[in-house]
Amino acid sequence: MTRTPSGAGPVSTASDPLRILVVCTGNLCRSPLFAALLADRLGRDAVVTSRGTGAVAGATPPAAAVLAARRVGVELDGHTARSLDDSDIDDADLVLVASRRHRRDVVRRSPRAATRVFTILEFARLAEALVVQQAGPPESVSPDESGMAPAHSSAVGLGHDASAGGARRGVPATDERGRPFAVVDAVVRSRGLTRRPVNPDDDDVIDPIGRRASVHRRVSRQLAAAADLVGGAFAAPGADGPDPGSRPVAAVSHVAGPHRRPRRRPARARGAVASRDGHGPARP
Repeated sequence: MTRTPSGAGPVSTASDPLRILVVCTGNLCRSPLFAALLADRLGRDAVVTSRGTGAVAGATPPAAAVLAARRVGVELDGHTARSLDDSDIDDADLVLVASRRHRRDVVRRSPRAATRVFTILEFARLAEALVVQQAGPPESVSPDESGMAPAHSSAVGLGHDASAGGARRGVPATDERGRPFAVVDAVVRSRGLTRRPVNPDDDDVIDPIGRRASVHRRVSRQLAAAADLVGGAFAAPGADGPDPGSRPVAAVSHVAGPHRRPRRRPARARGAVASRDGHGPARP
């Protein structure tokens, strides 16, 4: 990875994994949980780290957060908080934050990062829309030579980006750096072209600190559903694992019931969850 002279963010090469930074306030519940969930789903395709805008270095998650995380396969016990630094933002290809307030904080610290900062639920929503657009009507989907289903006519897809006048822009269905980078680029382009929630608060994950255990459980289920959506979008159809469009997923803004996943060894959250070098959570 090399850095641009302007400091606008890293320039990744074909050998680099996608670098994702997850941010909340205290780096105790939301960001370390989602970082571990995402690292578990992306494996070697990404290096995921977490930080807090107001973290107290060395602080540990409350018991309610640890118990709620275990319900979705993540072990927070042993995690210690780390504070956000400007270099963390500059080093990331994608920054996912818990709420719109955190996005404002990150962009204020690094204005050049604005296009690559999303709330977790916003990115999951946009990524899901891309998967749906790419899949198209079931009878019309036929993988191309790369094993990926072609994008269908829509405002934005992984294969095509149609302007308001209907003209197609040259957006490749794949990226020499890998599909995760292509997905991120497509999501960035889709911002503003996809319908937003009626209630803007639906793009925020509430802070469960100081709340009842049931709130921690609800937030954990919500983040697990979001990680499924993002992981599904990053997984190329035809690769190992299910086609991301082949199974239903829970809505990320309102998760009605428990999020059930096959039993596995819990993923362990750390200040930096690195999947590339084998020190992150094992893939199933």
